[in-house]
Amino acid sequence: MTMRIYSSFDSVEKDCYGGAVALGTFDGLHIGHRTIIDGAISSGTRPVGVLTFANHPLSVIAPDMEPLYLVSRSVRRELLAEIGIDFLVELEFTAELAAMPPELFVERMTLALHPTAVMVGENYSFGAYGKGTSEMLGRLARQMSEQLTGVPCRVDTFPLTRTEDGIAVSSTRIREAVQAGDVARAAVLLGRPFSMEGMVIHGDEQGRTIGFPTANLMPDERQAVPNNGAYAVYASVDDEGRRIPAIAAVTNKPTAGGRERRLEVHLLDFAGDIYGSQLRVSFIEKLRDERRFASFQELKKQLEKDKQQANEILK
Repeated sequence: MTMRIYSSFDSVEKDCYGGAVALGTFDGLHIGHRTIIDGAISSGTRPVGVLTFANHPLSVIAPDMEPLYLVSRSVRRELLAEIGIDFLVELEFTAELAAMPPELFVERMTLALHPTAVMVGENYSFGAYGKGTSEMLGRLARQMSEQLTGVPCRVDTFPLTRTEDGIAVSSTRIREAVQAGDVARAAVLLGRPFSMEGMVIHGDEQGRTIGFPTANLMPDERQAVPNNGAYAVYASVDDEGRRIPAIAAVTNKPTAGGRERRLEVHLLDFAGDIYGSQLRVSFIEKLRDERRFASFQELKKQLEKDKQQANEILK
């Protein structure tokens, strides 16, 4: 069954009524978020839906504080569909929504979805100035659901997921790990490798002259990017499903206007023209920091070492 996607409360169809709904920003779809969503899936109630935002609330409330994203909207949709979500309500977060009183938000949600079960994290907040709490949501949803259907809605609140060392899992901690180049740590917190995607563009083709041709991607400036260096990664082309072992270099390239971040990916044991293709790169482990080389020959020797190390990691 294909996951249905709605952009407003008013567009939700009646066959989505009566199910379990997970509420949250879900900006990283990490293991903490998955706990809440898995709670909806395992509730025994169908259909199962997710109510979230298309954009991060801070993009409206405090644009200067909007965080870099960890997962694109398209990838988040793919992941939700893969885990068995029946429908997704992806609201555009606006100034009007930011000013909505908590009571009105719960009323709109209840009237639109008629949920019999709602799942949230213990730190969930909603409504104007974030005054709505998980406790308030539970009380209001039960009352409004009983008035609407005669049956009080079940509301479950999930504690923050913590790592073995007691650290709470959060999108902020994952961004910090990614930007520090600790992609292995980020993968543990995400529950999957951190990934980036983009269209393959033409580069300077210097790698081709030493036997290491690269597929070049320009990262979205709004996305979290690992710090400069070389990484063992898997790459997939045009969502065809095949995972190709690869080496990725995150670097700064000089431009007419300054410098720009660039992701250069050398696919191991692969031949073919993929210019213009969509490439998804999943980061597995950092190999080394970025460094300067005195000659192309020295660079080639280092890349041979990187290739051997990456093969050992990825096999």
